[in-house]
Amino acid sequence: MISLLQNEWMKARKKHRAGVFLIVMGALLVIAALLVLFYSNRFNLRIGGMQYTIYSASIYTTIVSFYSIVIGASVLTSEYNEGTIKQLFIRSHSRTSILLSKYLIVNLLALTLYFILIGFNFFLGLLFFQYDQIFNALTNNIINGLYHYPNILFYITLAFMIGALTKSMGLATGLTFLAKFSSGPITLLVSMYDWGKYVIFPHLSLSSYSDNRMISGGMDPFLSDLSLGFSLFIIVIYLLVLLIPSILVTEKRDII
Repeated sequence: MISLLQNEWMKARKKHRAGVFLIVMGALLVIAALLVLFYSNRFNLRIGGMQYTIYSASIYTTIVSFYSIVIGASVLTSEYNEGTIKQLFIRSHSRTSILLSKYLIVNLLALTLYFILIGFNFFLGLLFFQYDQIFNALTNNIINGLYHYPNILFYITLAFMIGALTKSMGLATGLTFLAKFSSGPITLLVSMYDWGKYVIFPHLSLSSYSDNRMISGGMDPFLSDLSLGFSLFIIVIYLLVLLIPSILVTEKRDII
């Protein structure tokens, strides 16, 4: 299994050009920081390092989410499109282990890229805006990332499942983006009903559970009787519901 994970890691890094993604994102973050610094000086606004890093995190979190959805949608469908799926499945590893290794590597890659960007953005905050308490600021940035990653994880899993079922990258990407863009209106709709707490979308905004108003953005959970533990439980259940059909269909599918 270790060799399988190592192989998938190498393939994912090269195929999806993770290094190029980091360079581009790093350049964008530097430009964003310089623009904020310029306008804050021009209009005499005081922006602290933690304020800047927490609020700017929403930008790269969204971009990492989109990037991860594309990877999740393509990691298996590309094997079908390139005709390499048969060679992959005739190896000594089971189809389930191959499928899970791809899923784990996509998430590991997304998680690694995400926290590298958190670290780099934290450095920019230190360089341009400074922190009152550097350790506290670093801790809050990490916590903010942990609150947001389950959202990325869910959409990766959704794209991965649709790709595994349909073998179509376009369909997997399109439907997952549709679900992501529709999550806000759906959350507002289901929050009016008791059964809404069993719908996944209200549980993807975990930062609303934070006592730190900067991290939560001043938002409260959409449903007042929810807790962080319950939301995490719902997310885990939905992840299993998405993964199990992917495994079952892939195991039974005839590969020509």
